[in-house]
Amino acid sequence: MAAYPLVALELRRRTAIAHERVESGLALLDPPAGTGRLAAIVQRFEAFWRVNENVLDAAVPDELSRAVQWSRRLRASTQAADLVALGAVPLAVGPAPVFASPSAADVLGWLYVGEGSCLGGAVIARRWPDHPVGGLRTFRPYPDGPGPMWRSYLDVLGSWVGDDAGRRAAVVASGVTVFEALAEWLEPVFVEAVA
Repeated sequence: MAAYPLVALELRRRTAIAHERVESGLALLDPPAGTGRLAAIVQRFEAFWRVNENVLDAAVPDELSRAVQWSRRLRASTQAADLVALGAVPLAVGPAPVFASPSAADVLGWLYVGEGSCLGGAVIARRWPDHPVGGLRTFRPYPDGPGPMWRSYLDVLGSWVGDDAGRRAAVVASGVTVFEALAEWLEPVFVEAVA
């Protein structure tokens, strides 16, 4: 299996605009956000993950759950713990779930965004190790780093999609939908919104 399957390349290409919107809007690679803005960002992430993980968790097929180590990838509880560390509480109301009745393709599209955010989070944490952002598990949920979980996700993704164009299109569409929904949900904490 190729280290970076074709479907992942297409996901990266098709989500590039939403990815740039989130990265530039949050501006976490710039001088670090104050604790208040950081808490607001984590609140938005936690609400998005909590709402969607609840829906996805109930729908992920058992075989896929085992293959992707689904329970290890759940992040809302880690994000909630970060809120406590920041002296904040979860938002009472979250967004509408991205998927009403998720499919396996939706789970894999969701994981592309979630696992990709771990890669970006590791960069943020390395850049600001002495700032609170560097210690938040929201941005680095895996103690051993994001690499092993990212590679295992790519292996499952590539195996599940294979040469099936329909599966590839479904995963890509799901990944785009998730990234666009995340960007929209995070807009209130984008730098231009709070400036």
